[in-house]
Amino acid sequence: MTILFFTAVVSLVVAVNAGNVAQNDPSTGRDYYAVISYQIFEGEGCECIPIIDVPITAFSRDSDHNDSNVTNDEGYLELQLHYDQVYRVSIQAEGFESVLYDFLVIDNQPFIFNLKKSEEVSAMTGLQFFQILWERFHPFQR
Repeated sequence: MTILFFTAVVSLVVAVNAGNVAQNDPSTGRDYYAVISYQIFEGEGCECIPIIDVPITAFSRDSDHNDSNVTNDEGYLELQLHYDQVYRVSIQAEGFESVLYDFLVIDNQPFIFNLKKSEEVSAMTGLQFFQILWERFHPFQR
């Protein structure tokens, strides 16, 4: 009975620690993964409104490791990324400009983004386009 109890306790301890053992680097003693946190807002200054359900995906440029998550009610999420690797991060919220950037993971890092609505950008770009066309092809221009 004592051997069975001891075996059950050891099995439970091994099962609980299995994920942590695989994540520690024996040469440095730190985890292989850094916690990269994101907060996504719309608006500027003190009028920031969290954007929920924003998918953020990070693709390693140095290995096959990827991680993704979706923002919560506070516009917050965390990704676990390998130290000392370059990741390409994609942020795509419906109705907002997309964000795509590369960065090197050096430590646990927080990122805060204030996204611009895509209608504002496309309307301004369209207006500029028609202004250029008007200036170049206006029949009364010389």
